[in-house]
Amino acid sequence: MAVRNSYETAFNPCYSLSGFGEGTPVYASDIGSTACVLNMAGHPQVYWVGCFPKTELVHVATDSCVPIGSLNVGDKISSWDVEREKMQYTAVTGIHVYTVTEIICFNNDMWVSCSHPLLVMEAGESGVLTPKWKVAFDVNVGDYVIGSDGKLAAIKSKSKHWSDAGMEVLNLSTDSGSPFLVRNCVVRAENAHDNLEWADITETETKTLRVA
Repeated sequence: MAVRNSYETAFNPCYSLSGFGEGTPVYASDIGSTACVLNMAGHPQVYWVGCFPKTELVHVATDSCVPIGSLNVGDKISSWDVEREKMQYTAVTGIHVYTVTEIICFNNDMWVSCSHPLLVMEAGESGVLTPKWKVAFDVNVGDYVIGSDGKLAAIKSKSKHWSDAGMEVLNLSTDSGSPFLVRNCVVRAENAHDNLEWADITETETKTLRVA
């Protein structure tokens, strides 16, 4: 089955999502904060897919890091204040579990599902760096993500890994949809609420990607 969406992104049976029955394949593209999905009847639906293995480290209010799988609703974690451009704290308001078959590793350290948005610094025509969201699939070696204390962290390596059995991954909802910090990278919350633009896509695509 070779289906392409309006962004010329091939759909692949990468995700096992609730609502289609246990183990039923769906066809998803990694195009933003949500995954555009064609179910087996060919009808388009929109889902969030991802995002981090339970062992990935999240910065918490004690200035330490804990595995995302050990967090509970109500725990305080480090958050990035988009408007003030500084770190703060936010509460975990929800924990979401998914199964994916493909995952990306950056810098031999951070593991993330293909469709999860990372906060990157994109250079405009004038050379000015602007923070924007970019899905992990499209983040490349040489890109810079925003890390702890707002410092830039270079992407020096990227590798993709596949598991036929699937891998369990988690994402968090946070107070006010604030971004949070995984390893040394600011990432988008499940209930994200911000006005940041998406990198390298048109205005029309941006509006589509913001559908939740």
